[in-house]
Amino acid sequence: MSVATRFVKDKGTGPEQLHSPRLIQIENDFYSKMAEKVFFSGDDRAVPESLRKTLNEYSKSFYISKYIDEVYLSENLIYIYDIDPFIGNKSSFIYDTEISTESRTTISFRITFRASACNQNTAVVIFHYAWEYSTPDKMHFREDGECTQTWVLNSENWQLLAEYLSAVCVEPVAKIL
Repeated sequence: MSVATRFVKDKGTGPEQLHSPRLIQIENDFYSKMAEKVFFSGDDRAVPESLRKTLNEYSKSFYISKYIDEVYLSENLIYIYDIDPFIGNKSSFIYDTEISTESRTTISFRITFRASACNQNTAVVIFHYAWEYSTPDKMHFREDGECTQTWVLNSENWQLLAEYLSAVCVEPVAKIL
């Protein structure tokens, strides 16, 4: 990344010139990756490619566009936040999502897979997440937590059946000038 950043700085280019002929391939790759805002790491070998794609699309809809597409949610969704503690259903999940993302602009969202298991139509995924976002008052925060999700395959689409969120820590990172 430092090579790409150095070349970009020297050339006076930026992400708005994505895939510009002035950029070398490593720079194009760097800006393409940074534009995604959702990153996966860790051991995800047990996660099928179709579910990985769904997790990426789900994360983008949730954290980037601040809208949760109900196609990703099972009608029987149950979620538990042990912070409050709270047990909710699909409608309260949608409401909580809208409220929690309304005044936040995502900088990045990282998922680090801890463990996963999958059979023909059910998957359990355990991961650590780190969500960096800014607020209207120009504060930069980082929220870290552990999450366990159960996904079911219905009619060719993966849907979230259950989610357990624990150990959430929110810390201010900086004031954006």
